[in-house]
Amino acid sequence: MGGAATKIAALTQDAVAAYQAGDKKRAEQLFKKAASDPSAPPQTAYNFAVFLRREERGKDALYWLDRCIRSAPDHKNARIERGLALIDLGQLEQAMDGLQAFPEDEDALRGISVAAFKLGQWARAVDAVQALAVQACAEDRLLLIRAMAELGHLDAAEAAGADLKAEQGDLGADISKALTRRSKGRFSLIETV
Repeated sequence: MGGAATKIAALTQDAVAAYQAGDKKRAEQLFKKAASDPSAPPQTAYNFAVFLRREERGKDALYWLDRCIRSAPDHKNARIERGLALIDLGQLEQAMDGLQAFPEDEDALRGISVAAFKLGQWARAVDAVQALAVQACAEDRLLLIRAMAELGHLDAAEAAGADLKAEQGDLGADISKALTRRSKGRFSLIETV
């Protein structure tokens, strides 16, 4: 590894350590310094973009994801992360267009299901969650229940709700909410205290 590559790798390691220690300001400075280096590999821009998206700065994340993709057009994770950032920014159709290129990827499928749900495209949301199969988490399954109910498949929605409740009894209120509330996807399916 050359001098510049070693420096960029050290900056990235320090940024990760700062982030894990809770020093987000320092982490951002280090990630940006590493990603801004003209000799930085595309992965460095991707790393910074992931940090920015976690900090709910989707617009800034898009800049660095686009920079990564320009340098490495086949960077699958950057393309998926870009789709997720677009969802965060409310650009749902554009997000789905990009994410559908990865029908086998769990994060892409989850992103498609969320975007479709928010758009009221219930069948598309159902298809995406069902494609997750065993990787579907409780929130995915609640989304599936709500989308099936919206499609008028109440028996299937209730059966899915009963299965989820049998596995996670503490989600009873969330399941009832998913089965009864109609609001075009503009609500959280997980109750917070």
